[in-house]
Amino acid sequence: MRPLTGRYQAIIYGSDTAWQDYYPDQFRARRAVTLSAVNLGWTLDECRHEFLRPDNPGSYLWTHNSRGRLLPPAKQSMRLLTDYESAARKALSEPPFLNGEDARQFVGVVKARVWQFPWKGRAGRTDRDVMLYVCHRATAAACTLVNVSARDAALGAGVTRRTASNSLLRLVKQGWLTRTGERERQYALAQEYLITRGKVATFDPYVFPDPQGFIWAKRSHPEHECWVRLGKSAMAIWSVLDQGPMSGRRIAALTLISRRAVANNLAKLAQYGLAEKSELGWSVGRLGPDEVVEHQGWLGKQSMTEFRKLDYAEDRAMFRNWYQGEATRDDYGLAS
Repeated sequence: MRPLTGRYQAIIYGSDTAWQDYYPDQFRARRAVTLSAVNLGWTLDECRHEFLRPDNPGSYLWTHNSRGRLLPPAKQSMRLLTDYESAARKALSEPPFLNGEDARQFVGVVKARVWQFPWKGRAGRTDRDVMLYVCHRATAAACTLVNVSARDAALGAGVTRRTASNSLLRLVKQGWLTRTGERERQYALAQEYLITRGKVATFDPYVFPDPQGFIWAKRSHPEHECWVRLGKSAMAIWSVLDQGPMSGRRIAALTLISRRAVANNLAKLAQYGLAEKSELGWSVGRLGPDEVVEHQGWLGKQSMTEFRKLDYAEDRAMFRNWYQGEATRDDYGLAS
């Protein structure tokens, strides 16, 4: 069997009080050690052999109660059996990742689900872009636990900081993300996701959905200067135009945007050369987002994206100095 490592090794083989350095009570220490053993592939007999051995100091967790009294052998075995069954259920519902590629595979499936989910309204499209940015960060880190600030999410999704902060709260409430700490800016990709009509259902992270439903949408980047200027509705409409000439009604059905909003945004896209109308319907225009940004001069000091980056960088520097005691709110004109 694979050996325990880190804190779990110290708890079992260190001393009978080593668990107090990591957990507030015996119950949490027992469950954490047992879960670690289950994730390593230990059987119940192997756990019984290691955790109930008198020469292992960590066996104190199962052989004594919270008052320090020695339990009878039957009670010790029952306590270990209960811990093992609980750990086995948790391991099945939240399977561990063996390596970074395994985590990236799970994140890829979540990203595909995000593309396929029918996000509705402006807030829904914002939530989709923020969630895709979190998936991008998780893929780069090869881990489902990422540290994301509202400023980072705002730059990645092409929205303001307040909008990104509200979106992260909605994603946590809907089950797409799980907040890992009260005061930490870390969000873990949840094992559950929101499906149509507000129902939450689990999914197998190793069953890949049909890629045809989302592969076309990978062309658009919400943080692009073009879509920061023209809006996320225009980006969603432009993303489906390469499927061929189609009517405004068909575009509205694909993007889940009202027909009136589709008509207004198509006119805007046509004005900038991003869309063209023919006898068969609307299709992709002669220009791309990069060309529109260059032709309109939305570069350098005229770029809204660059302005936000500088604004957030200065904001970070101010708060960093403030927290370190090197500056006060008076130095930045923020005193009330």
